[in-house]
Formats: sequence, C-alpha cells, structure tokens
Amino acid sequence: MNKLQWIVIAVLVVAIGVVGFFLWQERDTRTKVQKTLDATVTAFSNKVDELHQKLDDQSNKIVGLDKQLKDEQAKVKKCEDEKEAEIAKVKADVEEKVAELKSELEKAQTEISAAQNREKEVQDALDASKAQVASLNDTIKAKDSTISELQGTVADWQKQQQAAAALAEKFKNRLLENKISIEPEKQFYGNVLVVNREQDFLILDLGKTDDIPVGTKLNVVRDNHLIGKITVDRFVEGNDELSIATVDCLYDQNDTVREGDMVKSDIAKN
Repeated sequence: MNKLQWIVIAVLVVAIGVVGFFLWQERDTRTKVQKTLDATVTAFSNKVDELHQKLDDQSNKIVGLDKQLKDEQAKVKKCEDEKEAEIAKVKADVEEKVAELKSELEKAQTEISAAQNREKEVQDALDASKAQVASLNDTIKAKDSTISELQGTVADWQKQQQAAAALAEKFKNRLLENKISIEPEKQFYGNVLVVNREQDFLILDLGKTDDIPVGTKLNVVRDNHLIGKITVDRFVEGNDELSIATVDCLYDQNDTVREGDMVKSDIAKN
C-alpha cells in the first residue's frame, strides 16, 4: 500500500471515529432529552391532574353557588311577591281613604254652600231688622216727644186728679145721703199704649170719647192672665182718646205691665 492509501485509510478512520463520536454524543443527548421530555410530560400530566382536580372543585363550588343563587332568587321572588301584595293592599287602602276624603270634601262643600246661603239669609234678615230698628227708633223718638210733652203737664193733672177725687167723693156722699140709685157700671176695654217707668205712669187708648170716668179701676190682662190693677188718674190734654193711669198693684213683681197689654173694667162687688 502506498502512502496515499494510508492517508485515505487514516482519514476514513478519523472520519469514522468522528462520526461515531457524534453518533454516541447524539444518542446520549437523545437519552437526556427523552428523560427531560418524560419528566416534563410527567410534571405536565401531574399539573393537568391537579388542574382537573381544581376544575372539579370549582365545578362543585359553582354547583353550590348556583344552588345558593337559586335559593336567594327564590327568597327574592317571595319577598317581591310579599312586597307586591303589601303594596297592593296599601294602594287599596289609600284609594279607599282617598274615596272617603273625597266624599267628606263633597259633604263639606255642600255644608259650606248651605252655610253661605244661610249667611245670606241671616244678612238679609239683619238688614231687615236694622230697617225695622230704625223705624222703631223713629217711633220711640215720636213717643219720647209725646211723653216729654205729657210730663210737662203731670203737675197740673195731679192737681186736677185731686180736685176730681174730692168732687167725686163729695158727689158719692151726697148720693148716699139722698139714697139716689146708681146705674150699673159701664164696661171699658182698651190697651196700654205707653209705659213710662221713670215717671211711673201709663197711657191708655181710653179717654173722654169713651166716657170713662177718672178714678176708674181697670184690670191689666195678658194672654188671659191677670197681671195687676190700675187706676185712671186723668185725661191727656189735647187728645180726648187718651188717658193717664197709675199701677195700683201687681200680682207678680217680676211680671210688670207692658205696652200692648189689654185693660178692662174691674167691677167691685158690693
């Protein structure tokens, strides 16, 4: 063999050694890689199992939470139903109360309208009363004027009364002495026109035209009840239809003679 062949053989041997080394190195690397891969797969498998366990735990928790959610939803639904029922009851009560208040309001409005009508009637009556009072005031003023005039002649009337009384007594005595028969007393009926409490006298609608004698005793009657007795003292000067009288007695001191009372003859029994 020549040198070249030896070189080729050497190169081949070296190449074969290098290739063998690389093959051995590659095999060792593959083994390491396989071991690493197996360890990784095992770790990953364990991790997957762990994740599956956690997933199962989460699923169980989700199932529990779902059950709790349904329970809470049921409670909420029940609460909502109860609240709706309560709201419906409150609404019905409010509507009933509103209806009652509306009825009371209508009643109050009716009463107010009636009261307003009554107020107008009262006002009209008050206006009429004011007019009547004004008319009565005018009448009272006229009566006061007449009374004032009559008071000016009271002294003269008293003197005339005393003289008439003395004359009547003298005439009576003469009749008795001569036994002259006396005619039955005439019946007189009249009314009290004016009551003067300050001067303590009455004015009657009986006078000279009625032929009523001075000194005549009369009964005062109201509603068929005897109030008292009065005496005709004198006639009103200038008016033959009126006379002046004084009160002799009252049967009830709390019930005095009033204007408008009736007077009639007091017939004395022998």
